[in-house]
Amino acid sequence: MDTNNKQSVVHDGWDEYANKRIYQSRGKVGIWRSLGLGAFSFFSISMQGLVGAWLMFFYTTFAGLSAGQGATIFLIGRVADAIVSLIMGNISDNVYKYKIGRKYGRRHLFILAAAPAVLIAITMWVAGMNFWYYLITYLIVTVLMSTLQIPWETLPNEMTKDFNARTKMSTTRMVLAGLGGMLTQFVPAQLFKYFPKSSPEPYILMQVIFSVATFFLILITYHTTWEHFVTKKEAKKLEAEALEENNGQKPNLKSELKNYFSTFKIKTFRLHMGIYLSSYFATILFSTVFVY
Repeated sequence: MDTNNKQSVVHDGWDEYANKRIYQSRGKVGIWRSLGLGAFSFFSISMQGLVGAWLMFFYTTFAGLSAGQGATIFLIGRVADAIVSLIMGNISDNVYKYKIGRKYGRRHLFILAAAPAVLIAITMWVAGMNFWYYLITYLIVTVLMSTLQIPWETLPNEMTKDFNARTKMSTTRMVLAGLGGMLTQFVPAQLFKYFPKSSPEPYILMQVIFSVATFFLILITYHTTWEHFVTKKEAKKLEAEALEENNGQKPNLKSELKNYFSTFKIKTFRLHMGIYLSSYFATILFSTVFVY
């Protein structure tokens, strides 16, 4: 054995993880790789995609809740989602500072956690429970979705610097999300053929189908994507930049919120945010009313 070419691995809890598979580029990003990344988009569909179309109807028909109670649950969930979304990106960006983040990846750690977490969405569709049960289950699912999906959305920028490749990945995942949205209407329609309209069973069954399928699709994303490994040198540089941005002080929640809200000073950002929120609200409103 040629010992001259053999590199010794320093078990320091940092560099020893640099050669893990999740940090290794596996060639050109083509359609199959894009499909692997986009498969994760079914996570939001299985966790919340069914919610927009069917959950309010389920609450008022099989859970004994009023429309006002259902709307209250959605409102509290949206507020919680906004708060978690503000801090989750920062958590994912900085989890490399800990051994678990370097070992499993600051993005792939959350992708791996998403696989079993997607099964929790099934708990929302249990009939005959009280208001607090439905509020808690909805909050858990909503918070989990933001916690686990935001790190995944950063992967295209880490997998390649090529604009065309990133565009291909983004387009593919949007197409898959669109197809998934169609399935949220098609699958329940097929189940309703075999169950009476007075039965809550097709609702929990459709969630089981989507959750189990998504469990395996998430694993496909985990094994077909990679991310950037933050070296010790890069970590020092990032810490120095963070200190410079915060006038020599370590970043905290207050400084992160300040940086976030500073983006509203940009007119173009405000315009696009308004368009997004308006279209999102209109889509949810239409799909909810359409069911009734």
